[in-house]
Amino acid sequence: MTHVKRRLVALECARLRLARCDDRLRKRLAALMEERNTIEQACDEPRARIREVDTALGREQSRIDALTRDGEPFSIDVWMQANRCIDSLVQKRSALAANLDRLIDALSTNDHEIVRVRQEAAMNRFRDTLHAEKIDVIRSEMAVHHEKRVDEEVEELALMRRVAAGRHNE
Repeated sequence: MTHVKRRLVALECARLRLARCDDRLRKRLAALMEERNTIEQACDEPRARIREVDTALGREQSRIDALTRDGEPFSIDVWMQANRCIDSLVQKRSALAANLDRLIDALSTNDHEIVRVRQEAAMNRFRDTLHAEKIDVIRSEMAVHHEKRVDEEVEELALMRRVAAGRHNE
């Protein structure tokens, strides 16, 4: 096997390796996208619950504002109960927000991994394209070399026939 043929085989093997890697990257990307969808869906519940808590906080704050706005006397017990309710809702909102933040961080990490895998896949395809182009160049050079060799053999045969014909005529 000549050096050129070995190089062709090596490039073909490299392309096969890149194809296997591309399959793994496609599967990894599909898994990451599925994971991203799962995380995104998991974010929906805390977001909805935070909106509910915000609505309840608004109601309680309006209730306190209504108690204290007119300057009329009000029950301290009612005011304290409303404040305790607000404190409880604020704590609940903080816990929900912390959970949502963790999910958003996981989503961000997932997005970074998706970008990394896509970049790796793009580089993989680029390398495959380069190898394919090199293979085409080598094959065309081999074809040109083969044609030259055939032409030289034909010319050599023609020369040998002329020489033989010249000897035969003598």
